[in-house]
Amino acid sequence: MAFLFYFHSMNDICLNGKIVPGDKPVLMVDNRSYRYGDGLFETMKVVRNEIVLESYHFERLFSSLALMGFFVPALITVGKLREQVLALCKKNKCESLARVRLSVFRGNGGIFESQEDLQYI
Repeated sequence: MAFLFYFHSMNDICLNGKIVPGDKPVLMVDNRSYRYGDGLFETMKVVRNEIVLESYHFERLFSSLALMGFFVPALITVGKLREQVLALCKKNKCESLARVRLSVFRGNGGIFESQEDLQYI
């Protein structure tokens, strides 16, 4: 039995609300999520330009951010994140079917450095 898999290449990504080329390095080696696990992610499915179980995903994301003590700026809202996820899917021509990983982290620095700047990819 043979299987054929098709993987849509990641053309672009969204970094803190800005769409950038997917092959551009965006994480530094001192990224707190990479170094210390100081971050979280939510994986969502997009079908026909809609996030499946959207309210559950964003409820879990924001409650996890609160539990981990993240400061969430007023500009980071469910509506804004939804808009950016769907715009990125459209830009990458995968709005009919996509798996989206939304990663949130506290920026760069050492473990004892206070970081308040929420960032996301």
